[in-house]
Amino acid sequence: MPFKTTLESLFKQDDKDRFNTIFSNALDHETEVFCAHIPIIEEQEQLCFFIVSAKKFVYVLALDYLADLPSSIQESHNQVIFAMIKQFAVLRGEQLMHASEEVYNHFEEIQKLNNDLVNTQRQLQRANRKLEQLNLELNNRLVKDALTGLVSRYQYHSEMQTVIQENPQDQGLFVFIDIDNFKQVNDNYGHAIGDQYLVGFSARLASLSCTGVSIAMRIAGDEFGLYLHGMKSTDEAVVQHFYQTFTSHLTEDPIHTDAGDLPICCSLGMAVYNKDTTNLFELIEFADFAMYQAKRSGKNSYCVFDKKTYEAEKKRRLTLDLHATSGCMYLSMKYTIKEMAELSGVSERTLRYWEEYGLLIPVRHPQNGYRLYGKKELLVIQQILFYRELEFPLKTIKSLLDDPNFEAGSALEKQRELLLEKRNKLDQLIQTITYTIQESKGEITMSDKDHFEGFKKQMIAENESNYGEEIRQKYGEETVEKANAQVLGMTEETYKKFAELGNEVLEKLQAAAKEGDPTSPLAREVASLHAEWLRFTWPHYSAEAHRGIVQMYIDDERFGAYYQGNAQFLKDAVNHFLHEEIT
Repeated sequence: MPFKTTLESLFKQDDKDRFNTIFSNALDHETEVFCAHIPIIEEQEQLCFFIVSAKKFVYVLALDYLADLPSSIQESHNQVIFAMIKQFAVLRGEQLMHASEEVYNHFEEIQKLNNDLVNTQRQLQRANRKLEQLNLELNNRLVKDALTGLVSRYQYHSEMQTVIQENPQDQGLFVFIDIDNFKQVNDNYGHAIGDQYLVGFSARLASLSCTGVSIAMRIAGDEFGLYLHGMKSTDEAVVQHFYQTFTSHLTEDPIHTDAGDLPICCSLGMAVYNKDTTNLFELIEFADFAMYQAKRSGKNSYCVFDKKTYEAEKKRRLTLDLHATSGCMYLSMKYTIKEMAELSGVSERTLRYWEEYGLLIPVRHPQNGYRLYGKKELLVIQQILFYRELEFPLKTIKSLLDDPNFEAGSALEKQRELLLEKRNKLDQLIQTITYTIQESKGEITMSDKDHFEGFKKQMIAENESNYGEEIRQKYGEETVEKANAQVLGMTEETYKKFAELGNEVLEKLQAAAKEGDPTSPLAREVASLHAEWLRFTWPHYSAEAHRGIVQMYIDDERFGAYYQGNAQFLKDAVNHFLHEEIT
């Protein structure tokens, strides 16, 4: 029989209508089996059609052998066929439903995966945009210093190289700039004001008008650089003219900050490209060396690199290295400034200050210019800390360490003796305090002399701890020692007058400050009393020294705090008083 695409094409028209009627009944009555004997066209024989619907599907079974079965079993056979096709329809429906659920579940899973993929794609796009932004920021940070906007330390080498390549035969002047006393700005006003100070200085440096191409850069902290290329000459007159231009533009006027107008001064070191060297790392090292020469000569000045001085200093350091290590040169540099600060307990700022002062000079990395510290530097730090514990001023420590006859072993022995002596003094002070505590509890009785001697020692110890370094730097070792001796030599009566006069100065200063006139009679009395009070502890009083100490009250807030916010008024009153006395 030829292939048929539809069931209807098997029948004649009348038989077709019969089949459609049965088919419709099956659709209307789900799971109910309908049966009909209908002849087909080509074979001229009847087929028995069993039709049942279930779960939106219609199942048709056609049999051609039923007419040949004995009539006795036809009925039972039909029942079996009915039950079989019904069961088949039900099972098939459940299978299809299960399959449909699986398809649905798979579809949901695919949909979820698709959503996840879309979300991942969006996250990836956002991440790519953020990465592009970060790359841009990183590139800007590598090129520009984040705080000042100047060329950063990561980029200045390539920036200089690019400029030099355009005119490699020209000379270039590298200026290494260090802001003098910047540590005091941070200490007195805080890092936020310190940042404002650096930003203000950087703006001036960037706007400095110079001959040829210039690159302004921030090297680290308060260290800056300026490279000028395209100079036909770098003789003394040219350098002097540049320095005058620099000072008039950058340091004549104070820097404006939220804490007020703060003065600015700098130490400069200069080295010349195509004269001193053609290696940029050496150029910066040479200028750095010259800058520290300027600092050691008194700050707020400049120094031009000199090869002979540099070689002599290298030779001196090498001699000290060999001497300190008993003839075995130790050249393995291990620690960065951060690592050395963590190892020694000395802050990075203090290490830089010691370097500026000439106490501790690390080597510089030949490629990136970073400070490096080794065993020799560690031993120097140890010596400095020992001497500082003994309250030696930095100037004295530097003289000791720079002495060609300095020997570490002997120095340690002497330091041990001095520390033991200091411990004895502290033990005496602790003993006095202990006795005073016991007396307050009624356990012992102390004489007035015992009280008095212990208190004088305590006062001197506190002054040395709080202000020792500053006053020794300003007035000298001998003056401070004489002042301490004068206090220790006071009788009980003299010390009582000294203390009472100090209280009177504070009381009358507060009253005079409320009036607000530093030229008033009360203010003049305060200044006179202050001078009298100073004479108790000063071996030799002078108007110049008096002016210096009231200025110190302004410069260092630790001193000014003693006068309860009236240090400026006291300074004005003293200056007016001294001016009248002199005239």
